[in-house]
Amino acid sequence: MKKIIPFIVIISILSFFLPSCNGNDSNPETNYYMKAKINDTIDFKSEGYLAQSIFLQVENTISFTGMTSDNRSIAILIDTSDYSGGVATYNEQKVTFMFSIDENSGGVSYSSILGGQGTLTITEEDENHVKGTFNFTANLVGGNPQDYNLGQTVTITNGTFNSKKINY
Repeated sequence: MKKIIPFIVIISILSFFLPSCNGNDSNPETNYYMKAKINDTIDFKSEGYLAQSIFLQVENTISFTGMTSDNRSIAILIDTSDYSGGVATYNEQKVTFMFSIDENSGGVSYSSILGGQGTLTITEEDENHVKGTFNFTANLVGGNPQDYNLGQTVTITNGTFNSKKINY
């Protein structure tokens, strides 16, 4: 539960910032993205102005978060004491992986906290961005997965990201 609270804060912050984008494709911020495959069948693409990928530090948690225009989100949370910065690989013992679909009429949430597995690899980092790869499995936390043709577990593969750094 301790790691779910920062996720809610992060999604709230994203909801505030993402709608402020103006759609000008000449801006270099369109280079930020998070992409993955959900259960080997569904493409997850968080890119451009409506849904960017960000690296955000709130209190003692660092988050890599991507949100799509159809309300799907992936969040990768790591405690600041476990984050070494620069090129490194982390597993589910150091990282919490989450996937959710948020809708006014409901939604569904998954987390690796309940026995999932995963890997986060940072391949590049500087003062402006963090780039890397990820994959994970996560178990149902809440919602009705049948509404989204999902099961009790989701598998996220081929995850890549280039996240803009935002420090608070």
